[in-house]
Amino acid sequence: MATPLTTQQLLFQLNPPQSCFMRHLYVVIDCSRSMEDQDLKPNRLTSTLKLMEGFIDEYFDQNPISQVGIITTKNKRAEKLTELAGNPKKHIAALKKAVDSSCVGEPSLYNSLSLAIQTLKHMPGHTSREILIILSSLTTCDPANIYELIKTLKSLKVRVSVIGLSAEVRVCTVLTRETGGSYHVILDESHFKELLMYHVKPPPASFSSESSLIRMGQLCHRLKVFRQWMGNQGFPQKTCQARCLGRQGGPPVVHWGFMLKAVKLTRNAKILLVS
Repeated sequence: MATPLTTQQLLFQLNPPQSCFMRHLYVVIDCSRSMEDQDLKPNRLTSTLKLMEGFIDEYFDQNPISQVGIITTKNKRAEKLTELAGNPKKHIAALKKAVDSSCVGEPSLYNSLSLAIQTLKHMPGHTSREILIILSSLTTCDPANIYELIKTLKSLKVRVSVIGLSAEVRVCTVLTRETGGSYHVILDESHFKELLMYHVKPPPASFSSESSLIRMGQLCHRLKVFRQWMGNQGFPQKTCQARCLGRQGGPPVVHWGFMLKAVKLTRNAKILLVS
C-alpha cells in the first residue's frame, strides 16, 4: 500500500519551486600554499583543476544560457583567471594553463568577493548571482572587515557557497548562512566531485527576485499589392506588423498576420488565405 503524501509534499507537487535559468557564477579557487598538500593526488591544486574541467562541461550542458567566471586567490591577492562568459572552451583552456602556477602565501576571501561583486552587481535582478569558493586554507588575510562585505553581498542578493578542502572555518559558515548558500567539507576526491556536481543544478528562484518580460516579435514579409489594397486602413501593430480591420457582415475585428499568402477580394467579403 502506498504511503500517503504529507501536506508539504503535496504543496511541492502542486507548486514546484521555480529555478533560475539565467545564472551568473564566479568560481573562486584557492591557490595558496596549502594547495600543495598531497591528501588529494597528486596534490590539491591539480585535483581541483581537473575536477573543475568536468564541472565546467556539465554546468554549460545543464545551463546553456548561463555564464561562468574564474577567480584565483593567493599571496593575499585575487585576480581573474577568466572573465564572466558563456564559452566553456575558454574556461577549460585557462584551467589547464593554471596547473603550472605556483601556490604561495595565503588566500584573501575579502579581495576575491570584492572582485566578483564588481561584475555581479551589474547583472539583471531576474537572474541569479552566485559565487562558489573552493577553499583549502584555514586562514584568510583580508584588508578590511569581511562581515561588512557579507552585508553588502546579502543586500545585492549574491548567493555564496563554499567547498572546504581542510576543515570548517567559522567565517565561511557565517558567509554562507547570511547569503543563502551552502557549506560542505570534502571527505575524499569522489566526495569532492559530488559536491561540485551539486552546484550544476540551478538554485531555486527567490520570491523577491525581479521579473522581466522579454519583448518578442515575428518577422514580417510585406507584399506590395496587399499594402496598396489596405492603404491606411486598420491599426498596424508595432511588434508583428499585423493589421486589425473591421468587416461588414462578420466579426467586428479580423486579424491579418505574417502568415499571409494571398488575398482574394469579393464584393461582400474579404477572404484571407493562410497556410
